[in-house]
Amino acid sequence: MSWLAAKFGGAGQAVVRRRWWVVGFALAVTALTPFGLRRLVVQDSWTNGFDPESEFRRVTQQVNENFFGMHLLFVCAEAPRTIQGEIAAAAFNGPDIALPAVLVGDAALITGSPIKLSTVTSSDAPAAVWQSHIELVNRSGETVFARLARTGMATNFADALAKAGQARFEISVRTHFQPELIRALGDFGAFIRERRDDAVGGVLGPADYLATTRFMIRPNDPNARVLPEDAGEIKLLWDYYALALGPERLRQVVDSNYWQSLTTVFLKDANFVGTARLMGDIRDYEREHLAPKGIKLVFAGDVAVSQSLIRGIVATQLQSLIWSLLGIFAVATALGGSVRWGFYCLLPSLLAVVVKFAVMGWADIPLGVATSMFAAMTLGIGVNCTIHLLEGFSQARAAGKSPPDALSQSLRLTGPPALINTLAISLGFGVLMLSQVPANARLGLLLVLGLVNCFIASLLLLPVLLHWWPLKQEK
Repeated sequence: MSWLAAKFGGAGQAVVRRRWWVVGFALAVTALTPFGLRRLVVQDSWTNGFDPESEFRRVTQQVNENFFGMHLLFVCAEAPRTIQGEIAAAAFNGPDIALPAVLVGDAALITGSPIKLSTVTSSDAPAAVWQSHIELVNRSGETVFARLARTGMATNFADALAKAGQARFEISVRTHFQPELIRALGDFGAFIRERRDDAVGGVLGPADYLATTRFMIRPNDPNARVLPEDAGEIKLLWDYYALALGPERLRQVVDSNYWQSLTTVFLKDANFVGTARLMGDIRDYEREHLAPKGIKLVFAGDVAVSQSLIRGIVATQLQSLIWSLLGIFAVATALGGSVRWGFYCLLPSLLAVVVKFAVMGWADIPLGVATSMFAAMTLGIGVNCTIHLLEGFSQARAAGKSPPDALSQSLRLTGPPALINTLAISLGFGVLMLSQVPANARLGLLLVLGLVNCFIASLLLLPVLLHWWPLKQEK
C-alpha cells in the first residue's frame, strides 16, 4: 500500500499545480448542469418497474391488448341537492303530504327520496321530528302529493304538527334521475375516450349503463341505445339495472341517494406524467362544463392513490436532500470548529449530486420512487472522504507542518482508505444493478456513480481550496 499512498501524496501537489485547469473544469461542469436539470422530470410507471420478461408484464400486456386496460382510475361525480320549505298542518294528512310543485319540479326526482319533517315551534320546546321516505308521488296542478312510508313516529308527529301548525321539510333530490345530468356525464365520458395519447383504453359511466339497460329491455328497437328524455324512465332503468345485476352492483355505480355516480376510466400502461396530464384535462373540463351544472368530480382508485403517492415520495425525498445538506453543514461546522470546515465538507458532495441530477436529465432517467432516493444516500456516504481528508490536514497542521506538506501527508494517510471505502460501498450497492427490477437497477447505478463522483470531486476540489484558503491552524 506504500506505493498507493505515495501516489496519493503526489496527486495533491499535482492538482495544486494545475489548479486553474481544475477550477475551469469545475466551472464548466457547473455551467452545463442547468441544461440537464431542465430536462429532469418526475416520472414513474405502474408496469415499467417490472422486468419486461416477467409474468406480470406479459399478462399486463395481454390484458391491455385484448381489453380496455389493466389500470383503473375512478372518477366520482357528485351532484347533491336538497329542497327545503315549510308546509301548514293542513298539508299533512296521515302518510300523505302536499308539497309546492314550484320547489319540487319533476315529481319523479323525489320518488323514493328520504324526507325529514320537523315541527315549527315558537317556544323553547323541542321540535318533533319524523324521518321517512317517499313511496309514491303524483302531481296535480301546482301541488305535488307524496305518500310517505309509515313509521312508528307517524301518529306522534301528526299530533305535534296539529299543535304547532307548521312543519319544515327537507327532501333529498335524486339528481341522477335528471336526463340533462346523465347526458352531461355521457359527454364527459366521450371526452375522456378521446384521450388515447394518455393511455385511455375505455370508459364506463352512468350513461353507458343506462343506455345498455334500455337496449336490453328493448332489443328489437334500433333506437333503444339512447338516453331517455324523461326522469321517470331513467328511474325505471336504474330499477331494471338493480333487478338484473342486484343491489350490490347498483351501489358500485350510484349511491343510495342517487347523488353520486362512478365513472371508470381504463388505462393501458399508465404512468405518472400521462395520468397527471389526463387528470389535469379532466379538471379543466369540470370547471368549464360540469361545475356550472352543479357537478363536482372526485378522483379515487389505485391509480389516483399511486399518483398522490409518487408525487409525495419524490417531493419528500427532495426535501430530505435539503435537510441532509443543512445537517451535514451544521454538524461539520460544529465539530470542525469553523464555517469553512462545514463548507469544505459539503461542496464536493453537493457538486457531485447536482451533476448526477443533470446527467439523469440528459440520459432521460426520470425521478421516481426509487431513483429519488439516491441523492440523500450519496450525500450521507460520500461526505466521509472529505471529512477524513480535512481531519488529516488539520492534524498535520497542528503538528507544525506547512500547508503543502500537510496536504500531502493527509492524502497519503487518508487517500488509500477512502479509495477502498468507496470501492467497497460501491460494490455493495452495485449488486442492485443485477436486480431484475429496473427501478432497483437504476438506483444501484446512480448510487455507484454518485459515490465515485464524490470521491473524485473531493480529490480535485479540496487540494485547490486548501491551497487558497487553508483551514485555521489549531493552537
